[in-house]
Amino acid sequence: MDTSERMLVLELLRDGKVTSDDAEKLLRALGGSSREDTREDVGPEWRRVVDRLLGEVDTLGVGEWRRRLNSLLDEMASTMADFRSSTCGSSGVRDTDVVIHDSGRVQIAESCTVIVSQKGGNLSLTSAEGDTLDIKAVRCRVTMSDGGAKADLESTGNDLTLAIPSRAGDIHVLVKGGRFDCTGVSSGSLVAEVVGGSARIADTTVEVDLTVTGAEANISGATGSRMSVDAHGAGVVADLGDVTSGRFVFSSIGGDVRITLGERSEFGLRYDVSGGVLESEWDSAPAGENRVRVGDGGAEFRVSASGGSVRLRKRASDNASEASAGGSA
Repeated sequence: MDTSERMLVLELLRDGKVTSDDAEKLLRALGGSSREDTREDVGPEWRRVVDRLLGEVDTLGVGEWRRRLNSLLDEMASTMADFRSSTCGSSGVRDTDVVIHDSGRVQIAESCTVIVSQKGGNLSLTSAEGDTLDIKAVRCRVTMSDGGAKADLESTGNDLTLAIPSRAGDIHVLVKGGRFDCTGVSSGSLVAEVVGGSARIADTTVEVDLTVTGAEANISGATGSRMSVDAHGAGVVADLGDVTSGRFVFSSIGGDVRITLGERSEFGLRYDVSGGVLESEWDSAPAGENRVRVGDGGAEFRVSASGGSVRLRKRASDNASEASAGGSA
């Protein structure tokens, strides 16, 4: 059995998914007990350490045993990364596994795809300069592949803050059991799924596909050319300022869709409402139709609300507000 298989068993044990007895049985079934397996590779030393640690499960306190197990897993991940790098093929592509504690940086290639899995904690994405991902978390595992063109980040049970440089490519996010906040990101596109927590996207220039289950989706100041937001069990709130181009699709099941646009906006909006109404501070929909058109209709909106209403609001444009304030002074 190789070292990666032993790491998997240890992680199952750490997470409480198997007992110490079951872990020992799994280790035997996967390739024989370390007491019987003496192959000369990178594994024997780790096998001895694993066996000793398994024997201490019932004698050490829970806190101390988990601390030692986490330390062992980190050391094993680092050793495996070094081993893979030294034995990679002629393609020159090297995978790197690192574990970040508290804070750290990882260099990425141009247009690097960033994939984030966050479970049991909040995730915050911000912008960064340079060519590195800036990471803040109690513990976060990062796997780099394809020569720095792909970064996989996994964090469980603690909050994660990730600063992403504009040189990055597409961003894929999965958040379970926590909030998601994305501010100022300007790289590639963003595809995010949030389950059991709210989502907020602000001041971004990227294309957005967002799905939120169980809480509200809030969008403000986003200027990407395309945006799709689906909310299940709650509503969508979007404050977009002056909009004259782009395609926006907002859908809610069990809540309202509230859209606020600057007074200089030009757009066409088609809507589908079930169990609610259209409330508009702009032009009303023509009789018998489900559309609103303002100006040249440069931006395109498709909005649906099931079990809620579509509320279309107008606010003064920023420049107009500043001029008014200056005049009153």
